[in-house]
Amino acid sequence: MAKKSATWYIENNDLEGAIERLNNSYKNWKSHWFETCEKIFKGSKEWAKKYILDPINQMVVAISECITKKVPKKNGTSHTYLIKMFNECGEWVYTKIGKANELRNRFNSLIGHTYKDGNTISKIEVIKEYEVPDDDSAQVLESFMRRYFRKNESFIPNDRFKPFEPTEEDLDIFEKYYQLVLEN
Repeated sequence: MAKKSATWYIENNDLEGAIERLNNSYKNWKSHWFETCEKIFKGSKEWAKKYILDPINQMVVAISECITKKVPKKNGTSHTYLIKMFNECGEWVYTKIGKANELRNRFNSLIGHTYKDGNTISKIEVIKEYEVPDDDSAQVLESFMRRYFRKNESFIPNDRFKPFEPTEEDLDIFEKYYQLVLEN
């Protein structure tokens, strides 16, 4: 699939598409894609209701991200997550288990990623997220979750599964294991 040009995004008032290109561009293309976003943004007052331009950092930030209560990150904390991943057609294509110190950065890096089977991730939905004191604890919890689901779900190496919804029983088991990890 050929990528669309900056002119196409401007002519079609597709700010969100241009933002995706900006977020996935190499450093030497950041200015080009930020300028494209800026032209689209200035061309329609409707975009100002959803986004804020940050010309210093060459970023476009969703207003919802700015008004969401920010919890200060504790030194050394990490996270284990269980998410649903959707392709460009809105189809749920994977359930993924992973770990990250900065969830927002990790999820942003997954958006736009194309896997070998041709699925490009366009949306992520968090099923469950666990905050733990350090990276080692996140690794322990991640390994437990992966091993637990590999018994009954279709595993796609190294960290994904075919789409499935964890049961309340599954989440209760993880909550107990999570508490054990926190105690140690």
